[in-house]
Amino acid sequence: MKMPKRPGRAAWARAIAAPLIFASSFALFPAASAEEPFAVTSIVTDRTDSVNTGKVETALNRMQDKTGKSLRVVLVEDFSSTSSGQWATKAFTRSGLGPKDAILAIATNTRQYSFKSGRDGLSRNDLRKALNGSVRSRWRAGKWESGIVKLADNVVDANTTDWGGIALGVGGVALAGGAVAGGVVVARRRKAKKAELDAAQNLQALATRASTQLLQTDDRVRSAAAELEFARAEFGVEATREFDAALGRARDAVQRAFVIRQRLYDDIPETPAQAKRMNEDILKLVETAHSSISAQEEGFRKLRDLSSRVDSQLDDLESRAAEIDSQSAVLVAQIDQLALQHGEAAVSTLRTYPEQIATFTDSARSSIASGREQIAQGNRNQAVPYMRLAEEALSHASKRVDEIGNAGQTLQQGAARLRQALTSISSDVEDAKRLGGDDQEIAACRAEAERLIAEYSGRNADPIKAVSELTTAEDALDAALAAVRSEEERRKKEEEAADRNRSMASTVASNVDGYVDQYSRYITTRTRSLLASARTDLSAGDQAASAEERARHYSTALARAREAEAMAHEDVEKATHSYRRDHFWDDGGRRRGGGDGMGGLIAGMILGSLFSGGRSDGGYHHSSDSDDGGFFGFGGGDGGLFDFGGDGGLFDFGGDGGGDSDGGSF
Repeated sequence: MKMPKRPGRAAWARAIAAPLIFASSFALFPAASAEEPFAVTSIVTDRTDSVNTGKVETALNRMQDKTGKSLRVVLVEDFSSTSSGQWATKAFTRSGLGPKDAILAIATNTRQYSFKSGRDGLSRNDLRKALNGSVRSRWRAGKWESGIVKLADNVVDANTTDWGGIALGVGGVALAGGAVAGGVVVARRRKAKKAELDAAQNLQALATRASTQLLQTDDRVRSAAAELEFARAEFGVEATREFDAALGRARDAVQRAFVIRQRLYDDIPETPAQAKRMNEDILKLVETAHSSISAQEEGFRKLRDLSSRVDSQLDDLESRAAEIDSQSAVLVAQIDQLALQHGEAAVSTLRTYPEQIATFTDSARSSIASGREQIAQGNRNQAVPYMRLAEEALSHASKRVDEIGNAGQTLQQGAARLRQALTSISSDVEDAKRLGGDDQEIAACRAEAERLIAEYSGRNADPIKAVSELTTAEDALDAALAAVRSEEERRKKEEEAADRNRSMASTVASNVDGYVDQYSRYITTRTRSLLASARTDLSAGDQAASAEERARHYSTALARAREAEAMAHEDVEKATHSYRRDHFWDDGGRRRGGGDGMGGLIAGMILGSLFSGGRSDGGYHHSSDSDDGGFFGFGGGDGGLFDFGGDGGLFDFGGDGGGDSDGGSF
């Protein structure tokens, strides 16, 4: 029997990212010229003609001589259907490399990197420290060779020990007394080394606790926001004003904690004392968030009083589910009409929505049935968590319905932003023709701008991807033209660039925030820290006194928001791979049956976050018979939301048994 065609991983990855992409456009855009992983036989393999291989080899050989660790660099245009987290891993395996080897692959068109090393080779932490802002900025400017050389130098600097202060007294110690003194010194050194190791282990434990509690608290604050929305819709704004203020204070505390966490992740190292103090500050802010919401919890529980009316609430939810289901044919017809107006590519994401909606309403009905079973057994308090699950599932379904209804306007707005971006960068291209002369940097930036203008002037262009790339290209061209423009022109362009970057940073940050809300179970602390830092820079830019300071903050905000976006995609893509493996395909590559469409997969993973209450490493718990947990998950006892037993959750993200791997964007 012919086996069903297994969907490509890239297609699934783009589909699971659909809600994020949809927030700004509907297209699932195709890959650029692509390279599948291959066996690497040289120190430098450049399939893009971007670098002088001799210079890069010299830098990499010097790095190996100084550190004893080898690194092979590969440059391709695109990673094809393979994710940035897996491309280098597959190439490493096919190359038959050893435990001290490593591969760094760079996709120049899509601006991604992929890394894999043997167990004794360059570690992921080594790479991330070396891949600092200086390297990333060079790569973003297309200076691939310079960036790789700088990365190799950074590895050397980080792994070279300064022996200048260590004296080996040759002749200064000649007698037995000297030997005794030497033994004392050795003993003291061993004791000091043990104390240093204990301190490092204690600091690591503190950092892990701070990171875990921050992640859990962010999930709980987001869940509290959803609960507040339900209460506001039911009782009005005035009745929930105090809860809204408490939630605002909790959000502010979490935001500040994530900004501190991002400073621990950045390229500037902290002393152990500084790191200890920063992690302690994170824990204090987490406790502030808990206290802020806990103070309002009793009043909130009395306001909703769900256990006394859970049966009528379940009836209302069943009616809502039926109403949503009745719109199915109309929604499909609306998507068909949009496809006629804007092209099929523009509605690729929308095509997954009907299946998502059906999955959400089915889940809601299942939760309603479970709630009614609890009521029949006399356990009204135990029915409340099921009622909340149904509320959340139908909330996601309603959002999809609304997005289909608003899609026409969203597409028109995206097209308008794209036209504006094309007009703006076209003006800069004319300036480059007029002022550029023989300047090679201006010529290169102009050529990139002209390429993007040609690529995105067609009818089926993806607006958000297009505007993002056009914004980056225009910023680069403006920077290249700065030296040849008049002072007035330069000031005007700087202001335009600041406004452009603010708008794009705000859009990307909002999209990532929505992504975290939907896939909270899978989004890491590092991703959320970058998002918080982007929002902090946006706020700082809004309050800046000078145009120069404003432009700097907005540029940083955009860079951090984009990095958070890329990391969020990576986080969820890893979960997607595991979900597909566990739910749709057996070890022989045979489909297990059941709905395995993209819409069902997306909805299934969102529900996975919902049922787990966020994270599998300490998420929410359902209330006990005394219902003393409260709605926000910060009450006494077992309080909180939705953990129906077990601690494993749906997914297992185990490693591959040796070495280190990494991937991301720059």
